[in-house]
Amino acid sequence: MATHSFLQYASFSAARNMPLFIFGILFVVGCIVVGLTAEWKLFVKSGRPGWAAVIPLYNTWTLFEISGRPGWWALFVLIPYIGWLILIALYFIAMPELARRFGKDTTFAIVWLVFFQIIGFIMLGLGDAEYKIPPPEKSFHAPTTE
Repeated sequence: MATHSFLQYASFSAARNMPLFIFGILFVVGCIVVGLTAEWKLFVKSGRPGWAAVIPLYNTWTLFEISGRPGWWALFVLIPYIGWLILIALYFIAMPELARRFGKDTTFAIVWLVFFQIIGFIMLGLGDAEYKIPPPEKSFHAPTTE
């Protein structure tokens, strides 16, 4: 009865996989740098400090505030297990308003700001979109007879 070694079927040669590993690391670092740069520019366009883009929880807080939603919504991410799901649901609420403030539509918000966020931030932050705060809604006041 012959015994078979696992190493006979798999090769774990680090030298052979090193170029792919280095490419992967450089790709991830590049995506992070591009994403942070785009978010930085997005914050600056909306009158917020750019450094807010590099602080993990505060950047989400600021993003919600720029979109006209309460910043404390970002704290839902701290809830164990379901916090990320709640945050994603809140993104579906907040990102259409952010897109409107940059002159874009709801489809842009869902596709580019929820699903492909880095690309959406590049389009808004590095593109020619301008941030405009919508005028406050006028409340109805009954006429007075004085």
